[in-house]
Amino acid sequence: MKLLNWLLLGMLIACQTSQAATVYVSVNGNDRNAGTSATASLATVKGAVAKIQQLGGGTINFLAGTYYIDAPINLSGSTSIVFQPYNNANVIISGARLVTGKLSKKGNINILTPDDPSLLRKGALQLFAGEQRLKQAESPNDDNYFYIKSVTEDASGKKTVNLDTAANNLGSILKSTDGATVKVYTKWNFTQYPITSAAGKSFTSTGMAISKFTPWNSGTRVKIVNTLAALDDDGEFYTDGKTISFIASGTQIYAPTTDVLFNITGSGISFKNLHFKYSGCVLPDKGFDPQQAAAAYQAAIQADNASNLTFDGCSFEHFGYNVMWFRNNVHHVIVSNCLFSDMGMGAVKSGNYTAVSDPSQLTSDIKITNNIIKTGGRLNPAAPGITSFNVSDLTISNNDISDMFYSGISTGWTWGFKTTLNKNITISNNVIHEIGQGVMDDLGGIYTLGLNANSSITHNVVYDILCYRYGGWGIYLDQGSSDFTIQNNIVYNTNSGGFFLSQGRDNKVHNNIFANGRSYQMKIGAFDGKSVNNTITKNIIVGDGSSNWLDGYWSKMAINLDSNVYCSNAQNVQKIFANGDLNYWRKLSNKDKNSVVVANTKVEDEDVKSQSFVNNSLKQQIGFKNIDVQNAGVTAENSYKNTANIKRTSEVYWKSLNKHKFDPNQNGN
Repeated sequence: MKLLNWLLLGMLIACQTSQAATVYVSVNGNDRNAGTSATASLATVKGAVAKIQQLGGGTINFLAGTYYIDAPINLSGSTSIVFQPYNNANVIISGARLVTGKLSKKGNINILTPDDPSLLRKGALQLFAGEQRLKQAESPNDDNYFYIKSVTEDASGKKTVNLDTAANNLGSILKSTDGATVKVYTKWNFTQYPITSAAGKSFTSTGMAISKFTPWNSGTRVKIVNTLAALDDDGEFYTDGKTISFIASGTQIYAPTTDVLFNITGSGISFKNLHFKYSGCVLPDKGFDPQQAAAAYQAAIQADNASNLTFDGCSFEHFGYNVMWFRNNVHHVIVSNCLFSDMGMGAVKSGNYTAVSDPSQLTSDIKITNNIIKTGGRLNPAAPGITSFNVSDLTISNNDISDMFYSGISTGWTWGFKTTLNKNITISNNVIHEIGQGVMDDLGGIYTLGLNANSSITHNVVYDILCYRYGGWGIYLDQGSSDFTIQNNIVYNTNSGGFFLSQGRDNKVHNNIFANGRSYQMKIGAFDGKSVNNTITKNIIVGDGSSNWLDGYWSKMAINLDSNVYCSNAQNVQKIFANGDLNYWRKLSNKDKNSVVVANTKVEDEDVKSQSFVNNSLKQQIGFKNIDVQNAGVTAENSYKNTANIKRTSEVYWKSLNKHKFDPNQNGN
């Protein structure tokens, strides 16, 4: 009996020791050390992971400094690990190395010959001059483009592209096609393919067959990339595999050594208060195929068959692909109080884009809260800030999302009314702004697809949504979007409209403000007989009198549209509904029986959130209640909160409309 007691006591002590294990890591350490104290610390992340797994789990304490990851680290099994700074130290986890070597100059171009040429990975799309992202040299620069005049394609996918007269200098740019690529911007898709030959104003390219949904039409925008002759602007680089030629104020060049930092297939992994910097993105030999939401592209931190993951108080800057992807069969994840900045694609992806038939395998219980997400899509502009595919019980709340070229938040991955497992999606109290920026089309501050049972979009503030040619909406319910409650949102300054229902059923749109859309305020995109049981009531809808409040198939769709206030700064609003007044509209559509029109009410952007431009008696008449958005955006718990403030230059922003050939008459379907 005594022997049994001693055995049980030994097991208990061993268990307690395992649970309490702590290892230390220092830039001055050595992976041959025990790692059990700050004075006997380990040296690398890889070494610390191996040690803590050997001890059965516990905490890895990092002393101040920068720790390098040169290859993906696998976190597997049921070993719980907490990664954190020791005594609040400043800790950087880096996926890049400083490139040392001989530096010379030729005019304003710096030329670096590396001591270690292996750092120049073939197809690398980015280098960094300190904190400055360097992009492959391209022509034309900035937001200028060449435009396709015509294109032919053979059965093998070989494309012969003829450019317009603006490409007179194409021959001088493409002195060599070795490594040169073409970027192609088509609606919601982005493509980057190798250039195989060039002559005059024409070039040939490989790649998959051009999609009929996003064709390379006359007028399609392109850029020629990765040629030495195009190296003429600050922040650009070119490499021939032996040297780096670049233009930048700093001369310390960092080259990413790995595209993936962590692969997680275990449970109980936590990262707290760490700074992650740099990960790579290497263009595949075949290039980037067109994908909505850049769906298939990987992330620097990827999880499959994992659970109980936490990312709290961390920063993620200068990443190549996406930052995180909780892909297959991942459960119970919290991403909170973090900063995501300067991303080649997006910040956080959840679920897989492939179909899931087994509910037990569906990624679920993901909470993305109180984060700042900004400056994304730098390598593939089709990536949203936050993306979810097949997932349930997803919360996206109190985030500030800005400076993306496609949608801010995208959820759902089924077109039409197919049955899905998606449910309980909550998108609330987010501030979403500076989205699209005249680069991509068919986008939304918040974009949805398919059936998402028992889901809601509430208390969000969405503004400054600018597409290139068509389809820049605030809240965009695309094909099959169903079972959403959309309530207490404030949406303004979109160059299409504040709300678009392309196709969907069982959606309730109540007590929102949709204001100052440049083409219209709300749109219906289909009347297919399946888009039924939608209710849009008790909203305040604000226009400037130059366009209809409503656009699309409102009179034909079976929809409950009523008890709304329509405001305009025009004195005469007699022909604002389908070229008629409110009475004409009521007879035509059998809608808006209890709605009200208010003329001669000028509403500036700064007035929208105050909600004072409509008097209380009218609000009471339709049942509208003032929207409380004081809690929208990041809260004080996010130590990066002040970095979310982007100075708004609205007039400059909207003057670009003409430049980007915006066409409000194009259909978003």
